[in-house]
Amino acid sequence: MTLRERSAASMLRDLDRIEEDVVAPAVDRAVREFVDTVNTAANYGIRQAPSTQSIVAALTPGAEKVWPLTVGTLSSWWETFVNDFVIAAVRAAWRAGYGATSDGEETVSSLDNLDEYVARVSDRLVRGLVPPLPEFAMDLVRIAVTLAASFGWSNNELSARIAADLDWETDGAYWRSEYERFTVQIEAILDPLGPPGTPAREQARESDPRVALLQQQRTRARLALDNEQSYWQTRAQRIARTESTGAYNAAGLAALADEGEAEKVWIATEDARTRPSHAAADRQVQPLTAPFEVGTSALLIPGDPTGPPHETVNCRCTMVGASVLF
Repeated sequence: MTLRERSAASMLRDLDRIEEDVVAPAVDRAVREFVDTVNTAANYGIRQAPSTQSIVAALTPGAEKVWPLTVGTLSSWWETFVNDFVIAAVRAAWRAGYGATSDGEETVSSLDNLDEYVARVSDRLVRGLVPPLPEFAMDLVRIAVTLAASFGWSNNELSARIAADLDWETDGAYWRSEYERFTVQIEAILDPLGPPGTPAREQARESDPRVALLQQQRTRARLALDNEQSYWQTRAQRIARTESTGAYNAAGLAALADEGEAEKVWIATEDARTRPSHAAADRQVQPLTAPFEVGTSALLIPGDPTGPPHETVNCRCTMVGASVLF
């Protein structure tokens, strides 16, 4: 590996460090604070409501709310946590990318670029995530409440279900108990029909709608139990990686312009997790203001926030000026 190639490799290592040490902890905290706040508010509403049915009524569009749990409320909480924790980390990632590409001081135009980029990040995280975190959290609460009403759960059982759905850590205790609970309910239906293999029992196992529903619920519990990470941890990791890459490379582009570079080079992370389209783009050279051709997409930088999710989410690539490699 030449000195110039080592310089490109050091940028990839720097990007990993920024993501792990700066952006990921900030995103983790924002997501943790958000799900904790939603869980606290949901449990407050459960304690205040006289019955599960009243909670169902409260979550019906147009109904008078028994507590302030709406998508709008959740969105305002998420926006607050993004601004409180994530934006500063994105700024730090941008400055790290600029410093890795340029030896000079940030210029007025590059700082304007930073402010514009941060504004786009804030808007994307608050309104552009798919699915949006506030809407997904609200859907989890609605589903839990609907199941509670259908199966006659107590408010304590409903509270436990919502807490499990919004849990950052996955210890398996709740979903293990749910798996066992559904198994007991299935056996309560089938056991009176005879031992395993009895025609009546087998027919009920295959065609009884009550058994089919319980089996589906038990399967979901099993899948949740097998999942090593919670949904929220996975989303936080994806957000951190995507925003680190985007900010780092947006700063790199600004620095290359300040340095007077005419061309840029796409540098892919060379391992089994790299997308084929990104591996194919490795060492691709383009004029500074022209996009890279990545698969069927045109990306100005790796992690381009205007690019499609399938080419930008979890991207770990970077770029350098052509003079670094050639």
